[in-house]
Amino acid sequence: MEVIGIDVSKLTLDCCIHGCGMQEKFKNDLEGIDQLSAWAIENSGVAKENILFVFEHTGLYSYRLTQRLDEKGYRIHVASGLEIKRSMGITKGKDDKADATRIALYGYRIREEVKPYQKPKKALSKLKRLMSLRKKLVVQHASYMGALREQKEVFEDEEFIFQAQQEIMKVLAQKISAIEKEMDRIIREDPELKEMQKLLISIKA
Repeated sequence: MEVIGIDVSKLTLDCCIHGCGMQEKFKNDLEGIDQLSAWAIENSGVAKENILFVFEHTGLYSYRLTQRLDEKGYRIHVASGLEIKRSMGITKGKDDKADATRIALYGYRIREEVKPYQKPKKALSKLKRLMSLRKKLVVQHASYMGALREQKEVFEDEEFIFQAQQEIMKVLAQKISAIEKEMDRIIREDPELKEMQKLLISIKA
């Protein structure tokens, strides 16, 4: 089993083949990912089914990489950042090439324990994205509310500024409500998610 460690960033993918230490950088787009997989087969010296790609889950930046490699039938392991950092120990600074090497070493150490990657259900993935968006809007709403409260304590004749912020808060509240309704719809239409919700609600605090 050959392990390819990948350090994922917004624009690039720094890769390291554990066995030979060879490194290369690719663009983080579909063309770059296809080049990466071809490079891995050409230089690893093993068959496609004996290659394991290991990288950190970085949300949006690693989404395309995960989808593409899974579509092409490669073995992949998407680890949490904390999991990888614990295996690396204390490191100073940011070096993408060094990180790719460490990720490759981490992958090599756990290669026998890695379970086959299971693509998340479409409904669950969408639900997670909606939850993330809702969280951001709730934070923004709270920020405007706190700022408006403080401003009203200091300023007396700033109705335009007060009204502008109140209108923004109203729009945010409407969007939050719409997102919550969409989340409820997704859960209602998915038996597995609906059952999970029932179990969570039934747990006593």
